[in-house]
Amino acid sequence: MISPETIGMIKKSTINQIVEAILAERDYYSPGSCESIANEAVIYYKTFMICEDRGIDAAMKYFTGTHDGDEYKRFRTERSIIGGVDE
Repeated sequence: MISPETIGMIKKSTINQIVEAILAERDYYSPGSCESIANEAVIYYKTFMICEDRGIDAAMKYFTGTHDGDEYKRFRTERSIIGGVDE
């Protein structure tokens, strides 16, 4: 089991590695599945980081907001972990 302290220490580069590994599995899944899974991973991670930074209300506002299929693409190039998130 991962401790709460460890979750708070996860680096953006680690999430990017996970996203890249998910995308590398394209041959094993139906078209679009890997992109969808990578997108969800980024959305969950950003939700965690927003909660840490701004609290649960801001995190849930982001999580329940509208997300397109390119969330993971933008995440890989953003400078801020929670960049592009409206308050």
